[in-house]
Amino acid sequence: MGGGTPTKTIASYWEGDIPWVTPKDMKVDVIEDAIDHISEQGLEASTAKLIPPGSLLMVVRGMILAHSFPTAVTAKSVTINQDMTALVPFFPEMLSCLALMAKGISRGVLGFVKRSTHGTCKLLTDELFEYPVAIPPLAEQQRIVAKVDELMALCDRLEAAQADREARRDRLVAASLARVSQPDAADAASDARAAGFHLDHFARLTTRPEHVKHLRQSILNLAVRGRLVPQDPADASPPERLSATTESPADQTTTGRQTRYLETESDRYPIPTSWLWSRLGLVGDWGSGTTPSRGKSEYFGGDISWFKSGELNDNPCLRGSEEKVSRLALEDCSFRDNQPGDVLFAMYGATIGKVAILAEPAVTNQAVVACTPCEYLFNRYLFLFLLSQRQRFHEASEGGAQPNVSKAKVVRCPIPLPPLAEQRRIVAKVDELMALCDQLEASLAAAATDRARLLESLLHEALAPAA
Repeated sequence: MGGGTPTKTIASYWEGDIPWVTPKDMKVDVIEDAIDHISEQGLEASTAKLIPPGSLLMVVRGMILAHSFPTAVTAKSVTINQDMTALVPFFPEMLSCLALMAKGISRGVLGFVKRSTHGTCKLLTDELFEYPVAIPPLAEQQRIVAKVDELMALCDRLEAAQADREARRDRLVAASLARVSQPDAADAASDARAAGFHLDHFARLTTRPEHVKHLRQSILNLAVRGRLVPQDPADASPPERLSATTESPADQTTTGRQTRYLETESDRYPIPTSWLWSRLGLVGDWGSGTTPSRGKSEYFGGDISWFKSGELNDNPCLRGSEEKVSRLALEDCSFRDNQPGDVLFAMYGATIGKVAILAEPAVTNQAVVACTPCEYLFNRYLFLFLLSQRQRFHEASEGGAQPNVSKAKVVRCPIPLPPLAEQRRIVAKVDELMALCDQLEASLAAAATDRARLLESLLHEALAPAA
C-alpha cells in the first residue's frame, strides 16, 4: 500500500488529526503519532490511503536507504507519503514476527536499493514484496517473538550495566587526572602517591580514545611539575641569573597586558628545590619569520624550507616544508636564521600551540616564532613544556576570526626549569610513557575491530538457516 501528499497550498488539507507519516518519523519501532497531520478532506483529495493499526511501514525512498532500512508498526490509523509503503498482514497475529523479519532481512533488502538519475536511493516495491522470507508456524512465531523480547531485555540490562560501569570509570579517571594535575604544596608525599596510582593503573583505567588524550596531558603536567622522575641531589641547579625575577631584553620592549601573561603567583605551582622559575625569554633566543612578496617569483621555488604554522604538527624532527624559498629571498627579506635543534611554536589561528623541532636549517613565516635554547635548556624539554601549555596559550590568544598569541606573551610565559640532567631524564621518561599511550590507542582500535568482527560472526552463525 503506497502513500501520497495532499496539495500544500490548501490549508484545510493540513488541519486534521490523521498522522501523516514520512521517513523522518521512522525513528521508533511503533508509530503512535507523526510530526504532520492531514484532514479527511486532504486524504480524499490525494493518493494517500488510510492505513489501519497493526500494519508494517517501510521506507522505500530517501538517502537513508544508503545505509539502513527503517521499518515500524502502526499503533493507530495513519497515512503515509510517497517515500513510504505499507504491508497490511492477512493475519494480524503475524505482525510481531513480520516486524522482526523486516529488521532481520534489512541487509539483504539494501542490496536491491537503486539510485535515481538525481542520486536519490529507492526501493522498487515489486522487488521488495517479492523478497523471499521463511514463515514458521504461528506457534513458533510466537515463541520466536517471546525469545527475541527476552534477549533484547537482556541487551538493555547489559547496556545499562556497561553505561554505569563506564560512568564510574570516567569519574575515577577524572578524579585521578585532577589530583595529579593540581598538586598540594603542603603534602608532597600524597602527590607522589597520587601520581604513582595514576601511572600504575592507567592501562586499566583507559578504555576509550579520549581517555588516552587526557592521559597524555596528565603525563606532560607531571613532567613539568617534577613528579615524573626522582630528583638527584648531585644535579647542578640552573644558574640564578635565569630566575624569573631577572629581566630579559624582550621584557624591555613589551608593555600593557601582554607583559602580564601567566605572571601571577597563582599560575605558579610547587616545584622541587633544585628547580627554579624562569621565563621563556630568559632561556632562549626568540624570533619570528616573514612572508616574501608574492609579486617576486624569484623568491620562491628555491631549496630552503619555509615553514608555516599549519605545518607544525608536534613533530620533534621536522624537515621538508611544503613550500621553499630561494637564497635571494633570504638576502632581501627579514628572515631569522633557524638551525637544526631550534624549537618552532605556532602563534596564529587554529594551530596556536603547535610545536616542532627543526631537523634542518629553515625559515618560517610571521605566524611562527622560533627559539634557540640556551645551554641550560634541553630543546626536547622546551618542546614538552610548550605542549603542556597549549590550552593556556589558546586562552591567552586575542582576535576574532584569526586569533593569535603574540611573541611578547610567549617570551613572558614562566617555565619551571629543572637541572639539565633531570631535563634529559624527564624527556626519556615521557618518551617511554607516550610510547605506551601509542600502544594503548592501537590496542583500543584493535579491540573495537575485534569486537565488531566477533559480533558479526556470532550474528551470522545465529541467523544462518539450519542445515
